[in-house]
Amino acid sequence: MRKTAKAMALLTAASMIMTAFTPVYAESTDTEDTAAVDWENGENIKAIKEKGVITVATGTYVPFEYRDDDDNIVGFDIDLAQYIADKLGVDLEVTDMEFQSIVPSIQNGEYDFSIAAMYKTDERCEVVDMSKSYCDSGMILAVKEDSEYADTVKSLADCDGLKVAVKEGATSYNVAQSFLDENPDVSYEIVQYKDTVGCVSDLLAGRVDVVVNDLLN
Repeated sequence: MRKTAKAMALLTAASMIMTAFTPVYAESTDTEDTAAVDWENGENIKAIKEKGVITVATGTYVPFEYRDDDDNIVGFDIDLAQYIADKLGVDLEVTDMEFQSIVPSIQNGEYDFSIAAMYKTDERCEVVDMSKSYCDSGMILAVKEDSEYADTVKSLADCDGLKVAVKEGATSYNVAQSFLDENPDVSYEIVQYKDTVGCVSDLLAGRVDVVVNDLLN
């Protein structure tokens, strides 16, 4: 029988943002005003135009950024990044990496900006400039459709004693850990993965019981 996953809604206070702009690009530490970039005369914009290329850090998160059958990085976010490059009149250079490496790579000035499936949080806004959100989503719980927990797990409160998979350094981890911190009467094992594919693969293989993940993905 084909193994499938069943999802339940898990409300979070965070709204999804798919792009984190760095001070190099946004030229402003006001995270609510990054749309006011001077596309012609801004100092950092001029620097990007002079070098003729804009460098972008991203991850892997279908349908926003992923590799096609020809190993090209494609997706909604990549199309948006290409639009920005075209508007500036420069080439686009995209590098995919592990999710937890994206923000540090921007902090270190390795790339002009990042575009990735990333929730906008106060913690992230303290270290990088982030644009306004352009996609609303939320966290869900996923279990195997034929699992013994399919009818009992409706929230993290129902995960007591289970193995809960999350993506390392992502909002899914923060949601799962925060719930434990705030609810000492509930105990479950958090298992961290470098990507969502690993979470879901182990869920379908029965190595974990629940996955915390973004709804759209």
